[in-house]
Amino acid sequence: MLRIAVCDDDIACRETAEDMVRRLAEQESLTVSVLGFSSGEELLANYPEELDLLLLDIEMPGKSGIETAREIRNSDPDLTIVFMTSFAQYAIEGYTVKAYRYLLKPLVFPAFSQELREVFRTLYFRCDPEIVVRNDQGLFRVIVKEIQYVETAPNKHVCIHNRDNAVLCYQTMQAMETLLEPYQMFYRCHTSFLINFNSVSEIAGNDVRLSSGALIPVSKHRRKDMLT
Repeated sequence: MLRIAVCDDDIACRETAEDMVRRLAEQESLTVSVLGFSSGEELLANYPEELDLLLLDIEMPGKSGIETAREIRNSDPDLTIVFMTSFAQYAIEGYTVKAYRYLLKPLVFPAFSQELREVFRTLYFRCDPEIVVRNDQGLFRVIVKEIQYVETAPNKHVCIHNRDNAVLCYQTMQAMETLLEPYQMFYRCHTSFLINFNSVSEIAGNDVRLSSGALIPVSKHRRKDMLT
C-alpha cells in the first residue's frame, strides 16, 4: 500500500487532490492510503510513519510549503515531494528542497495523471507490491518481484512459479498477463509461458534459462521481439 499525504490550507483544493490520487490509483490497480492536512504545522506535528509521497501546497498561512519541506528533509531526506502552486515561478524554489516536480493549480486530472502516473508505479514497486490469487485452498498473496514465471495449467488455470514454490491460480493466462502488465517486468514469451525479465540468466536458442534453473521455451515469432 502507498501512503500519500496531501497538505493544503484550501479544503476544496485538498479534496480535489485527494480524489485525483484515488482515481489515478484505481486506474493503475494500486492500493493507497490518503491522509489530508490543512497546514504545514499540522503535518509536522502529526507526521505519518513510512510516508511514500507528499503533495504539498507552496502558499499557505504560517509555514509555507517550502519551509515545511525543509523541516521534513531533516528527518525524511528520501521522501518524494510534489509541490502544488498557482504560480509557476514558485516551483524554482521548490528544487532547493529536492522536490520531485510541481503541479500547477487549478488541478486538472489529465495533467495530474501525466505527471504522477510513473511516480505511482515506481513507488509501488519499491514497496514490494503483491497480487492476491485464489484456488480451492483459499486466497494467497504473491510478491510480484518474486515471480519467476507463470505457466498454463489444465482447466484454463495458471501456475505461478516462485523461486521456492508454485501456486495454482484460478486465472487465465490472458488475465494474468493483464494483471502483471503494470509492473513492466513480464513478457509473454510463449502461448503457455509468461516470464519475469529480471529472472532471466541466459538466452540459448529458442529457450531462456531463469535464475532458478528453469528452462522456458520461446516461440520463434516472439524471440526477435523479446531481444529488442
